[in-house]
Amino acid sequence: MTEIEAFFRSDLYGLMTKVDCEYLMRKIKEEAAKMVLEYTVSKEKGSSQYYVCRVGEEKIPLTRRYTTKKKALHKAAEMQGLEYKQYMRIRRRDGADNENSI
Repeated sequence: MTEIEAFFRSDLYGLMTKVDCEYLMRKIKEEAAKMVLEYTVSKEKGSSQYYVCRVGEEKIPLTRRYTTKKKALHKAAEMQGLEYKQYMRIRRRDGADNENSI
C-alpha cells in the first residue's frame, strides 16, 4: 500500500488529475477492508444443514441452520454487506470453498 500512497502523493499524480489524493486513498482503503471476509459458512456435523459463522470461529454458529449451503452463503454475504456474487468472488479468491464441520 505504501507504493500506492507514494504515487498518489507524487508530482506525476498531481499533473495527471485534480482528484484529491487523500480522498482517493481513503476510498481505496475502505474498499480493501470490504475485501476481507469476516463471515463464512460451516456444515453442522452429522447433519445436512449449514450455518453462518465468523472466519476462524467455525464451531460457533451466528445464525439459524439453513437447509442448503447456498442459502447460508446468501446470508453470510448479507451479513458481510456484500452482494452474493461479490462475496463468492472473494470467497473463491481466498480458497474458502472447503466445507467446515463441527
